[in-house]
Amino acid sequence: QHGGRCEKWPVDGEKPAPAPSKPAAAAPPPAPAPAVVTGVADEASLRKLFEALDRGGNGKVSKRDVLVALRKHPPVRRLFGLPVTNVEPGGDALEARLLAIQDSFEAGNGLGEISQAFDQLREAGDGQGSTFGVEAFLNSCRTGPLRAGARRAADLLPREHITGAAF
Repeated sequence: QHGGRCEKWPVDGEKPAPAPSKPAAAAPPPAPAPAVVTGVADEASLRKLFEALDRGGNGKVSKRDVLVALRKHPPVRRLFGLPVTNVEPGGDALEARLLAIQDSFEAGNGLGEISQAFDQLREAGDGQGSTFGVEAFLNSCRTGPLRAGARRAADLLPREHITGAAF
């Protein structure tokens, strides 16, 4: 038997009762952590990165080549762990960091914060002289300390349009 009163419909001019409240929505899950770079950049991308470093096209990269490439090529900055632009996290200090690297180079003290990476590349080759070659670079980017930076840097390289059977 109905008692004449209903939650939804008023009786004799009463105001309707508010609808029962819905349970609070669960909080959204936390944002996923940034993806960890685990893959290896493809050889074509690694060779493009090397070409960006090798100003003279002679197959050898000097400290001066690295310094010029850091200024000129965003993927090279990413390779060595620097911000690409001044608007990304840490980018507000990009110019100061590049100037510090240049000052270190001009003072004959290597390449500042990236000296260790350069020395590892040089030693991965023949260890002689003050340059590194393509094989040392490729090996370091595949299995060495530049692996994660190389993957991130390769993602910044312009892509060729694919045609033919591969498309």
